[in-house]
Amino acid sequence: MIEAEDVSDRAYREIVKLLFNVDGGRTDADPTATTIQSVITQIASKKGVPAENITSNYPSILPKYENIFERCVDEGEVVVLPGVFQLLESLREDQVPFGVYTGDS
Repeated sequence: MIEAEDVSDRAYREIVKLLFNVDGGRTDADPTATTIQSVITQIASKKGVPAENITSNYPSILPKYENIFERCVDEGEVVVLPGVFQLLESLREDQVPFGVYTGDS
């Protein structure tokens, strides 16, 4: 429903800098990485962060990323894809129950 790849990459860059003091973004992880934690783990590993340092920070990755991502969304440009507003308004007007399912946190 939105295009937020640049915003997401900015959040990844900020969290790896915050947690591990390294520079890296989404393109430093395998494109098939499926969770936020696995992406950040791969970025940190590729940048030479010791495994024990990554493991000790693992519980804080998701909550910190979510906070950073939310701020980045507020500050950045997120593009709503064509037709999304109309679709949501139509569902609301027709009182159609709906939910949003995503493969990410």
